[in-house]
Amino acid sequence: MPAPAPVNREQVDAQTIEACRRGDRAALERVLRLHAPAVERTLSRLCGPAAELPDLLQETLTIACRSFKNFRGGSLVQTWLIGIAVQVSRAHFRKPHRRRQVPLYAVNAPEPVDPKSATDAQIDGRLLLHRVYTHLDALGEKKRQAFLLHVADGRSIGEISEILGVNPLTVKSRIQFARRGLLQRARRDPALREFLERLAEEPQ
Repeated sequence: MPAPAPVNREQVDAQTIEACRRGDRAALERVLRLHAPAVERTLSRLCGPAAELPDLLQETLTIACRSFKNFRGGSLVQTWLIGIAVQVSRAHFRKPHRRRQVPLYAVNAPEPVDPKSATDAQIDGRLLLHRVYTHLDALGEKKRQAFLLHVADGRSIGEISEILGVNPLTVKSRIQFARRGLLQRARRDPALREFLERLAEEPQ
């Protein structure tokens, strides 16, 4: 699983927020362009390396455009957008006959990887990531989301609490249960054991 990238916490000024609420297209484009990379990273970590990622990002930003009039500024814009991304990811996982695909070209690299020229290390990394997400799928939606937001996306317990609409103790509990579940499953999957044991620390 890729290491969490630094989360963009840049604030948007009140005048721009008010313009977005009024439906000002230029203001909306400015704000969404600022936060789209972070939203895309979160979606990729919640859903795994999915071919549908551009569609999921577009759906998230479209909902944000329609809903911005309801944003009251009680949280950071990015936190609000990530909350929408979580809802979009939930809908994605609930689609009938959804099948996780982990194409070789989606290996975590600066440029897309040509399957014909991929190295053994890239193939091994892709297979490992596929196995991690397969095990995460078995843990249940709530535990998986809390775990990925904290461990993969680098978000604090407090922010995850706000995103998911549950108290911080519940967030910590979900992360702890997810870690334990992954470690239990790793006992039956030796290739993952060393990787998952690094995730055994308690959430902060």
